[in-house]
Amino acid sequence: SVCLRCPISRNAPLPLRVVEPHFHLLNTQAPYGSFLKGLGAPDYLSEQFTADCAGVDIAKAVHCEVIPMDGLAEALYVESVAAAGSHPRIVGIVGSVDLSAKDAHAQLAAMKTQCPRLVGIRYMVDYDGPFGDASPATHVAVSRHGGGKGVDFLRDPELAPSFEAGYAALAEFGL
Repeated sequence: SVCLRCPISRNAPLPLRVVEPHFHLLNTQAPYGSFLKGLGAPDYLSEQFTADCAGVDIAKAVHCEVIPMDGLAEALYVESVAAAGSHPRIVGIVGSVDLSAKDAHAQLAAMKTQCPRLVGIRYMVDYDGPFGDASPATHVAVSRHGGGKGVDFLRDPELAPSFEAGYAALAEFGL
């Protein structure tokens, strides 16, 4: 992947044709984008992505979730962009589902049914102590849980079993 915003990448010779395996569209005006809007993140819409790709022959692209408050709503938004004939052509969506949620299986089923381009799920679980307490390895996405401090989905005795069940369900949906 070539970072189109990086000055070094911008000055490097470009390959003839590329696949963009990981890009983000962010619509903070939509309810699902409220978490990052609250952190001051700017919108990054398909028009901006297309402009940033000018001069690069991107054959196809895979959208990766952007910490949405509602993973299905974000995936449906990306599906609508893809269906409208976006350029580069979006061929895959990596969505977001809280795999520890009691309804994780139902969320996965709904997303798989409604989003034909769904190819995977990404849900941040990077936790190395409470977020913001000198633990730079804890991802900001984890701060959506535990009253803003985050939780350890892999070791928390209450959450780990439900997270494992949600994670195991990924195989059922081919994700």
